[in-house]
Amino acid sequence: MKDKPHIGFDLDGVIADWIYSYTKHSHKVNGTKTMRTTDSDIEQFSLYPWYQPRDEFISTIKSWAKQPNVFVKMPHIDSSDINYLRAMQNLNAYDISFITARNPPGVHDVREQTRAWLDKRGLHDHPLYLSKNKGELCDALGIDFFIDDSDNNIEDIILHSPKTVPVAMNRSYVSKSTKRSVPTANNLVEYFGIVRSRL
Repeated sequence: MKDKPHIGFDLDGVIADWIYSYTKHSHKVNGTKTMRTTDSDIEQFSLYPWYQPRDEFISTIKSWAKQPNVFVKMPHIDSSDINYLRAMQNLNAYDISFITARNPPGVHDVREQTRAWLDKRGLHDHPLYLSKNKGELCDALGIDFFIDDSDNNIEDIILHSPKTVPVAMNRSYVSKSTKRSVPTANNLVEYFGIVRSRL
């Protein structure tokens, strides 16, 4: 039996504000203040709600990811979430892991940048994994709870890690069907509340 529950966190869209970082870059390189695409494009290509043509999105996200230290400079979404996560870390009541799908082509120091981002916020010494196969990884690591803002990742966890409780971060782009099928949290206080209620 485990001494402590193992809880996992996605980064981008949960605690790291990559949408703000990306959108700011896109406005700069494309000279636009509004993004342009359709809801069907977002659904088909799993784009988030910045309304941008797919070709422009792909070329822009590549140039965005190759900026020096872009992942280190990325802002966090909510200071209160960072503070609460740090407080929970200091209680030493949970095993904490971070799993991110970050793997942009041509960027070879993503892990180092991401670790520096976590360290800068006082989130030290927790395992960090870079993987698009979050379900299989959650299963292999024995993660009990995992919070993510991606419909695809939540579905992957449901399919491949039956002992993991997936929790959806309540963002506007998370589908209604996902929000109906798994617990939903508006912030990390609520996420930890879900964890405690199910132990």
